[in-house]
Amino acid sequence: MEKIEISTNVSVSLSYIPPKGSLSLNLIANLFNLSLSIILGIVIVPYLIRKLGIESYGLIPLTNYFIQYLSLASLAINSAVGRYLAIALERNEHLKANSIFNTAFKANLAIATVLGLLCIPIIVYLDKIVSFPPGMQFQAQYLFSCGFISFFIGLVFSTFGVSGWCRNRFDLINAVNILRQGVYLSLVLFLLSYYRSDLVSIGNALVISAFFAALANYFLSRFLLPNLKIRSGYFDWSVLKTLFSSSSWITINLLGSILYLRIDLVIINKVFGPIANGEYASVLQWSTVLRMLGSAISSVFGPPFAFLYAKNQGEELLQYARKTIRYFGLILALPIGLICGFSKPLLTLWLGPEFAKLSSLLILLTIHLCINIAVYPLFELQTSMLKVKLPGLVTFIMGIANFLLALLLATHTNLGIYGVALAGAIMLTLKNFFFTPIYGALILGKPWYIFYKDLFATIIATTGVFIIAKVWQDLLLLSSWVNLVTASSVIGLLYIAVLWIFMPSDDKILFQEKFSYFAKRARANVRK
Repeated sequence: MEKIEISTNVSVSLSYIPPKGSLSLNLIANLFNLSLSIILGIVIVPYLIRKLGIESYGLIPLTNYFIQYLSLASLAINSAVGRYLAIALERNEHLKANSIFNTAFKANLAIATVLGLLCIPIIVYLDKIVSFPPGMQFQAQYLFSCGFISFFIGLVFSTFGVSGWCRNRFDLINAVNILRQGVYLSLVLFLLSYYRSDLVSIGNALVISAFFAALANYFLSRFLLPNLKIRSGYFDWSVLKTLFSSSSWITINLLGSILYLRIDLVIINKVFGPIANGEYASVLQWSTVLRMLGSAISSVFGPPFAFLYAKNQGEELLQYARKTIRYFGLILALPIGLICGFSKPLLTLWLGPEFAKLSSLLILLTIHLCINIAVYPLFELQTSMLKVKLPGLVTFIMGIANFLLALLLATHTNLGIYGVALAGAIMLTLKNFFFTPIYGALILGKPWYIFYKDLFATIIATTGVFIIAKVWQDLLLLSSWVNLVTASSVIGLLYIAVLWIFMPSDDKILFQEKFSYFAKRARANVRK
């Protein structure tokens, strides 16, 4: 077959115009998808612990960790497919588009086959790798097997899922995610109630929901990109090489992130056992949901960063970066401060009185996020300016350091599981308080300290909310969800009022204009 060259110049303006009303659909789908994720991350956890027990529950997030380890093998291809495929489609280069599509699909199929063979010894010797209670070996092996199978199904069909990205139909992408999460949630509730109250039901739900998502991605591709089909002759090694080379630093960055964020449960499971693993995993859910919320919000900052950079508007880019960090951090300061300040009644009401002892762990896992999530917009800046090599290398090195420090504190101190949490908080904050804002300033050609005023505003706001909530918790008994929600609402209204008082006048005008715009759009949609 003829070799097809792929240009590495990705600064192509895609002319695809989304359908009328798709902005509203995107927003609704995003909110619904996020709501389902919060339900799976927070609301369903007490139910799972009651049905499965704390030891069994801890194996569910641990399985997800291993799935994310496997995903590293495919990231080098899949993180670049959408970009190059969109460019080829924009240029009406259908032969090139089919080559990219087929090369990615067959590469993913090959990766899934190789990883499947490597997973067999992991399943067979799982008791040597993971700690679980006596008599649960079959359940643990079944859960991990189903987790791996669900990943392979998603991997093979992931190429079809790129179609929504290429056509700017994020509402349909979110619809697939909603379908997968909805099927999974429904099956978990049904199977645990009427089939088996053990990990076998969780494994079945993982595989079936992955299958439904795969079918949805396939039909989505046929609907949006009917000219792209799987054909035996469309495979090009040069295309594969380009996909790999353009994503190498992204892969290294993600590997470092996994060593930061996806190694703690493995260490706790092996060093402290399944009960400690389950307790840590349950409390960790609040931190996970906050990160997920931060990622969902910060992703909208990417296009404006890319637009301003492409227009060479350096000063506007700096001001936009500062405002996004400041207000993004100030928005998240409220939930972070409330979760930490009300940690004891929150855990008591959420999981039961026996979990109140973990309130300090919840604070340790969450409080540092006022810095580590606030800098998310700077990651979008790095990507927009194609300055990802040094951040990837730093993240990788610091990730290794985090793993070593966590292992050291877990095995050579009396800190227990708190040592693992402390290691993550220290290493992640060192990177995102010192390197990330300074690097962001330098690539913009600005003084190294330019972003610290905005970061300190977030730290001060989080600390203030935390102190008020902590004092309230100590003075008044919060014995019901009504009391907790009422206290949180009062503090939230006070927080908003203080922010509005200290907000610069030009930002007040901007917020009023944006609020008026979205209010008009909402009224127009209601009339329709």
